[in-house]
Amino acid sequence: MATQGETLTDGKICEKITRSLLEKYDYIVCAIEESKEVSEMSLEELQSSLEARELRLLERNKKKIVEQALLAQ
Repeated sequence: MATQGETLTDGKICEKITRSLLEKYDYIVCAIEESKEVSEMSLEELQSSLEARELRLLERNKKKIVEQALLAQ
């Protein structure tokens, strides 16, 4: 760690972040790891990837809610 003289690069921080995410994000981490080398990513790239997937999921959920509302009528 930084307190022990180890330098923390963006890549190492990205790896630590992806390892520390909750289980429900495993499929997102897998997708990111499949498409890019996490150890070479910047923090901004990781954040952008996570936010993009979150927005996609939110959009899908909105569509499902609208469809359910229309079916309920």
